Amino acid sequence: MTIGSLLGFLFYKIPLAKKSLFALGGITSMLSIIILLYGSIFGREQFEVKPIIYKNEKIPTSFNHYKIVQISDLHLGSWFDRKKPIKKMVDLVNQQNPDLIIFTGDLVNHKADEITPYETILSQLKAKDGVYSILGNHDYAPYYKHWKGPEDLHNNLLMLQEKQRKMGWILLNNEHIFISNGKDSIALIGVENDGEPPFAQYGDLKKASDHP
Repeated sequence: MTIGSLLGFLFYKIPLAKKSLFALGGITSMLSIIILLYGSIFGREQFEVKPIIYKNEKIPTSFNHYKIVQISDLHLGSWFDRKKPIKKMVDLVNQQNPDLIIFTGDLVNHKADEITPYETILSQLKAKDGVYSILGNHDYAPYYKHWKGPEDLHNNLLMLQEKQRKMGWILLNNEHIFISNGKDSIALIGVENDGEPPFAQYGDLKKASDHP
């Protein structure tokens, strides 16, 4: 008996109701795979702006209409040196004419040299009050198992920080700065990644927000 005949025989023996469920399950699985592949290959390049209006009576009125653009989780190692999508993202951000840009972690998957092909492009991000960043869990490279030792891992983190500095980004590691507008100011507080055990906990909100 051939494989085709065997499958036909087995399918023939399945009751009609089970056949329908079997077929429906197969279609659902196939659609899930197609959607997953589309999202992985094409969907991630469909950058979009999601406007959020935040109101708080404690914010000085001089900061009314102050525009902050937040970016996160670029995971540059996953773009395989494809610069066009990253340039598209940078252009979209700059088109918003932001007062402030904040990057909230996971610039890389593991290694700082993932940034290298994109340094020039990412340095083109522009905002009136600058570009600020914090580190995400992947930026500390805890999942990469091929470091020669703790010093190698530490040097990777130092390189990542240096590359951000060269791009004109200001990294806030458990620290804060004040952004002024006339006589008023607001605090921008940057807290390092704070994961649940067994992941390392670097965040220190008290240290980040303490004002000497």
